[in-house]
Amino acid sequence: MASRTLRLLAPTFAAALAVGMVAHASAQTVMVSPSRGTGPVSRQFHIANSGDTLYDLAQRYLGDEMMWPLLWSYNPQITNPHWIYPGDVVFLRPEGGTPTSPFANANGRIFPLGGFYTAGEVEVQGTLRYADTGRRLLAELDTVYLDLSNRDDVRVGDRFALNRVDGRLYDSEDALVGVKYIVTGSVVVTEFHEETQLVSAVITDMWDTIERGDPLFLSQPQLLSLSPVPNQVEAEGSIIDSLLPLTLLHEQHFIFLDIGSDDGVVPGNRVRIWERSDEGANFDVSTAERGQETTTSRRERNEGERRRRNRERPLTYEQIQELLPWQVAGEAMIVYTTGQYATAVVTDGGDRELSLGQRVTIQPGD
Repeated sequence: MASRTLRLLAPTFAAALAVGMVAHASAQTVMVSPSRGTGPVSRQFHIANSGDTLYDLAQRYLGDEMMWPLLWSYNPQITNPHWIYPGDVVFLRPEGGTPTSPFANANGRIFPLGGFYTAGEVEVQGTLRYADTGRRLLAELDTVYLDLSNRDDVRVGDRFALNRVDGRLYDSEDALVGVKYIVTGSVVVTEFHEETQLVSAVITDMWDTIERGDPLFLSQPQLLSLSPVPNQVEAEGSIIDSLLPLTLLHEQHFIFLDIGSDDGVVPGNRVRIWERSDEGANFDVSTAERGQETTTSRRERNEGERRRRNRERPLTYEQIQELLPWQVAGEAMIVYTTGQYATAVVTDGGDRELSLGQRVTIQPGD
């Protein structure tokens, strides 16, 4: 693959699970029914304390922090999963014991898509033009008005995805080779109007900021239920980017790889992350070699002197690293693929931080 230069906008996907800490905010009050749900957890509801998040509560009560979307599905009164407040009632079971989430019986793990890369621009289906609110930043359940490219092919109930372009990849000849999208939400069409070409819709999901002027795309899954899938192919690439603007990465962080469905990679595949390094390697290798020389004659001693006088300059740090064997530094799971790229989540960060540029491999049988 040609060398690439990454030019990124500043991503803003940073508050997906943040708890509401504003002292004057009101709790999202609901009536607590003592008979609600028959789920496996011992408690039926949790009263939110300062610092609680759906992420933490999913780990505490469901045993997996990535099950927070399932927990959210039990709580329609929490209209924005980004914010819960002290005093909020968080139900730990579905209403009447019947799961409200399509993933409630999933054997695997649930991941929000977060973002993805494509080889080129994804076709835009229209624009979120206006909204029935005075706020600049829009939220779930807001009524919005869509300007669609092909209105005649759209029906009430159709869904569109909201994605934001967050960066582009260019090769050494300035040719576009990749576009980074951040998943921000989705809308569903609710009404057509005879007096205007605009179409009414409601925001049904919000993962990041949504504003007037955001482009619309064909609907895509934004919550992914995945189980491990044995690798069938051998592929090698690298970590080209991360969802959050981080220098160091670890478990649960989303990363982007320059391998994809064109390489036979599928969601659920296991990825190994590799490194080879000696952070203290700054010595003169030739000095070590000189210490091993032995001479038993004048001629050998003279030859040794000549080699020392004419020896090459010490190895650079990069050259030393290339002499070292590869070691597994961590693992990740593929959650989404396009032709040349994949979105993955780090499942094992080992005992060291990971970083962009690290080598990744997929090996058959893993």
